[in-house]
Amino acid sequence: MVYHRDRLHTDGEGYFSIGISKNKNKVGWQVKLEFGISLHEKDRALLEDIQKYFSTGNIFIHPTQKIINYRVLFKDLEKIIKHFDQYPLITQKLADFELFKLAYKLVLNKEHLKLEGLKKVVALKATMNKGLSDQLRAAFQDLIFIPRPLVENKNIPDLGWIAGCFAATAEGCFFVNIQKSVTTKSGVNIQLEFNISQHKRDEQLVASLVKFWGCGNTYTRGNICRFRVTNLTDITIKIIPFFKVKFIRPPWGPGPGPGPGPGPGPGPGPGPGPGPGPGPGPGRGPLPGPQGVASYPPD
Repeated sequence: MVYHRDRLHTDGEGYFSIGISKNKNKVGWQVKLEFGISLHEKDRALLEDIQKYFSTGNIFIHPTQKIINYRVLFKDLEKIIKHFDQYPLITQKLADFELFKLAYKLVLNKEHLKLEGLKKVVALKATMNKGLSDQLRAAFQDLIFIPRPLVENKNIPDLGWIAGCFAATAEGCFFVNIQKSVTTKSGVNIQLEFNISQHKRDEQLVASLVKFWGCGNTYTRGNICRFRVTNLTDITIKIIPFFKVKFIRPPWGPGPGPGPGPGPGPGPGPGPGPGPGPGPGPGRGPLPGPQGVASYPPD
């Protein structure tokens, strides 16, 4: 595994959205459920791989920002929900998923088309990460509070989760810091840095990275908790060797180049034959063709 296909970046740049907006229907509001992953436009190929994996959803390019977004709407959300039921998230975003899943069931049963059902959807949205807009708070003042699901802090499940943070440039970064210096002949000081960031709700998870690698430290600033390694020796003998083994590229589709296939691949996809031959390396073979890529739609 190269980046963690099971969680598909959702612990990083993925989101579960309950959109509620004014409408001329009987209850006066419409509900729009959406799953998405947003990345920098340079990582478009990664989103296309995810799109192929699910065989659904669309990719939208923002007209003014360097952002590309993979979106799955209501009619195909069953695939997404089944996936994350099978491969649970490990950050506090798991709570948003559980709330989102309850909203999906309400909409699936058309309960949102009646006022009481709509209020349940609004209450679920109120408990999610971003809460309610001023407009919704003013319109729904008699909501019954729904407690946010408790997500116990978890440790790193496997090496793939860490590699996944970097495959989508989601929550991990490699930095070269250059600063002016009066103590060096060149007049500058250069420091390498490796870090992984998460919301402060996942502070314990981030802290477990210190134990995982046996180096680095953590600090919290605002709502962000960050694991950070700046020691050159640690970067050289611990961080870089890790990513040489867990190199960052999608686990499906063609392999890095022709080479012998040592045996049947471990993945459930079309595996290579028992003997040597060119083609993809071990794991998944090519998946169904991509959907269309469109201009970024208005919210």
